[in-house]
This record gives sequence, structure tokens and C-alpha cells, in this order.
Amino acid sequence: SVTLTTLGGTTAAGTLSYTATNPPELVNENLGFSGEPYTWSWGATPGKGYWLIVSVTGGSVTVQGQELLTNYIIVTPGTLNASGIASLTANMPAVAVGLQFLSQVFTFSPLVVSNITGTWVPY
Repeated sequence: SVTLTTLGGTTAAGTLSYTATNPPELVNENLGFSGEPYTWSWGATPGKGYWLIVSVTGGSVTVQGQELLTNYIIVTPGTLNASGIASLTANMPAVAVGLQFLSQVFTFSPLVVSNITGTWVPY
């Protein structure tokens, strides 16, 4: 249970529950800036292997009934923690100025894909 304590006192105890995110959910900014930190955050089934991918072509293909980006590059592979949450922060490279890219996360065994997000790097 959880309580909140302030100068006014302590609240009654409340219960929190957590349900794993399935399908995966990806959140990131729709604008990125050269040389500045850029963060992707996602959640999915705890302990699952994942790939965070980006694509600049905008194409996708249907795989097992799910929309998967094509011509992607892997930004980072990994395994989700016990909460099923991960994030990555990296500086946006100067060569990205003027580009729009799409991002997606997917997990394995079985394949489950996230939403697709779009980012533009104006400068």
C-alpha cells in the first residue's frame, strides 16, 4: 500500500497495481535538435528481449498482422527489466538535421510491435 505525507498530514493507504504493457508502447518527442539529448521511453512485457529501431524511409510491412517498419536500423537491442520499462537518451547527431525519422520497438517470442512515432530534426 502507498500513503502520501505532507504538512497537512498523511493520506489513507491506497493500493497500486501494475499491468504489463502489451502491445509495447513507445513515447518520444516529435522534434529533435542537433547536438541535444533525445530520449525514447517504452514499456512492454517484463523480461522480454527488444529492439528499438528507426527508419528514414517511411515504409512498413505487415508481419503476423502487425505493422513493422522496413529498412530500419537497430538503435539498441536489450532485455526489459522486471517492470517492463526501458529508455535511451542519446545526443542527436548533426547529420540528422533536416531528416524525419520513424521509431518503433518490438519484442520477441512472439513478435509484438509497438506504435510508430515520427520525429523531425529541423536544426
